[in-house]
Amino acid sequence: MKIELCIPAFNEERVIAEAVHAVLRVFRKVGKEVVLTVVDNASTDRTASIVKGIDGVRVVSIPLRGKGAAVVAAARRSEADIFGFLDADLSVDPNEVLSLLPLLERKECDIVIGSRLMDSRIVDRGKFRTFSSRVFNRIRKMLVGIAVEDTQCGLKLMNARGRKVLAACEETGWFFDIEFLALAERAGLRIREVPVHWHEHRFPDRVSKLHHVRDSVEALRTMLRIRRRILRATDSFRRSGAEADIPPR
Repeated sequence: MKIELCIPAFNEERVIAEAVHAVLRVFRKVGKEVVLTVVDNASTDRTASIVKGIDGVRVVSIPLRGKGAAVVAAARRSEADIFGFLDADLSVDPNEVLSLLPLLERKECDIVIGSRLMDSRIVDRGKFRTFSSRVFNRIRKMLVGIAVEDTQCGLKLMNARGRKVLAACEETGWFFDIEFLALAERAGLRIREVPVHWHEHRFPDRVSKLHHVRDSVEALRTMLRIRRRILRATDSFRRSGAEADIPPR
């Protein structure tokens, strides 16, 4: 079974080498093979050159910024049986990938996602960030739906059906996960949410690219955009009498 993991990377020269080696060590320790794809999306530093040539790592460079642009680009290129992505800051312990994999290998679900909100005992995160995530998710449920609690956790794995849905996504920014999970639910895919160990500051020298005010506004815009897109597609299917499926690009 071919496994591929994507690490989206924009100006991550401080941490990318350590992150890549940490993930590879986890897989090599248990004798599993993995293709690790680092998608450098318009970095202005040495992110791509640092990881080129590392055994087991494939580097893809794209001209667009945005986490969504990077992950979707990797999904469209992938032919893996199991595809997934995790953040370069490794806030999710890489060992959690091995915890989630069996659910897909046993075909118990199509998509399995990590959650920071299901078990606070294994989450090292500021109270404000946790509070803001819960507020975000309440608003997201009202506007877009989606049954899962934590859409934005940086670890998600999926089978080929899930990867097909991901490859159809149009959002390019931080909140593409909302579109992905909304489309997946609408397509009838089975989604499992699992609590994961989370450490907010694994790399103390790394500067976060999140901006609370700017990204909160962008999150709201994204949710409204996704809501409109899904409602339009649903109305179109109803008018045509066709069975709902993944909206065409």
